[in-house]
Amino acid sequence: MTAFAGGLSAGRALAILPLAALVAGLAAPFAAAADKPPSFFLEVDTGGHRAFVKDMEFSADGRFLVSASDDKTIRLWDWQAGLTVKTLRGFREDGQAGKVFGVAISPDATTVAAGGWFGPDDLKGGPYGDVRLFDTRSGKVVSVLKGLQFPVYDVDFSPDGKWLAAGGQDGFVWMWEKGADGGWTKKAEFDANSVHISRVDFVGLDRIAATTADNGIRLFDIASGDGRDAGRRRPDRGGAPRACRRARRQELRHRR
Repeated sequence: MTAFAGGLSAGRALAILPLAALVAGLAAPFAAAADKPPSFFLEVDTGGHRAFVKDMEFSADGRFLVSASDDKTIRLWDWQAGLTVKTLRGFREDGQAGKVFGVAISPDATTVAAGGWFGPDDLKGGPYGDVRLFDTRSGKVVSVLKGLQFPVYDVDFSPDGKWLAAGGQDGFVWMWEKGADGGWTKKAEFDANSVHISRVDFVGLDRIAATTADNGIRLFDIASGDGRDAGRRRPDRGGAPRACRRARRQELRHRR
């Protein structure tokens, strides 16, 4: 039998060659993907949020508390036991992408709505926001309401659960209505006449209130869309959409 340098026999060399080829074949995809970001994230669940908590809301029956955080998670709590019932994750990428700014829970506690920075972290055109609906029993995303171009800062369900409102850096209050099949249809956009909206709240079943970046409060009639200022009058931004867009992009850069 022919011997190779180092005392390795021809038989052993032939046996090792297929194994070496197999190892090389398995390693090739990992080498090719070395420059690509991972498609998964590893984290330690500490039992609570690991970054700034941006919003929270109790369920109508007082049993549950839902919270939103810069750690890119939403937690559904049994607040009396002090335990997380579900951790909801709907969007996650590097940087700002995935941070959750506003949450609401439906009156029947079956659905959590969330808004935040749900888009790229590149400031190259977006869109940067949408509203995500989660089933509280499964923890899964059941619907994504699109159309907003900038991050969403707050969401709210109407007391009867038939309407959902969202407001953010678009400067508009977006309104969706729940259909008989459980789906959501966009019905209106109310212009708050401001660079951005920080909070939205239903006032009964027929009105919606929004707080704005210029220290104002705007009230809208849901049926007609008519709006009026509450607390003080503000100058109309008039024909300055470009200035508003610049201000929104400057705010996005500041949040980075």
